[in-house]
Amino acid sequence: MPLPERIEALAASGWRGVGIQHADLVELRDTIGLPRLREQLEDAGIERIELEFLSDWWERGTARAASDRQLDDFLDAAAQLGAPALKIGACRLGAGRSEAPEPAAFAADLHRTAERADAFDLTLALEAMADTNLPTFGDAVDLVRAVDHPRAGLAVDIYQLARSGDDDVTLLPALLEGVPVAVVELGDAPVGADGVAPRCLPGRGDLDMAGFVVAMIDAGWDGFWGVEIIADELRALPVAQGLSEVRAGVDVALARAQEILDARP
Repeated sequence: MPLPERIEALAASGWRGVGIQHADLVELRDTIGLPRLREQLEDAGIERIELEFLSDWWERGTARAASDRQLDDFLDAAAQLGAPALKIGACRLGAGRSEAPEPAAFAADLHRTAERADAFDLTLALEAMADTNLPTFGDAVDLVRAVDHPRAGLAVDIYQLARSGDDDVTLLPALLEGVPVAVVELGDAPVGADGVAPRCLPGRGDLDMAGFVVAMIDAGWDGFWGVEIIADELRALPVAQGLSEVRAGVDVALARAQEILDARP
């Protein structure tokens, strides 16, 4: 689907934000240009742009050089698009890599990357994942606390919390006290789902999205609610229908969360 039609479908289904991956970012930069992209998104009522996904920022040699080039692209895009957040990953283990980066060096590299982001008013959103050197959300929180940089923040993803066993969302307010949060993501999946893509449309799985929303509000979050759904059933739908069905499921969860909040004494 051409970009203008995708943006039109996005706006028609009520979305106010969009995430752009590096490959799409580069293609759009080299074709229509980022100023034109920003204009089209603003005309459609899009208020929030998030960038993703930076990996290998802790590496050395050629892998680090490639990551730094991607970071340059993201920083330039942040400046031209007004994007406030960049999602970044941790070091995936397995698939030929069995040793995690040395913790002190990993923290120093996060601080270095946050320093670069600071010059562009961009906050890093570090995402913990079960198959990385930050296998629990608490590990990511501890790292961000240790780095202690205002541009080194967290991505709080309901699916990744469940996947790593951090599914007691009532603990989030205490855990996140004083820690910068840059991105919050809703989603849904069956109990026991693992990997990147076994998610489902919101409301068709077992994750407590309403409870997660309440917990994040209690933790002080008053920003945008992102949604990340990587699922075959979503890919099989026409774009406009998929956007509408995801939005409908999210709206149910947000309404239920508001009911819970309203029922408090």
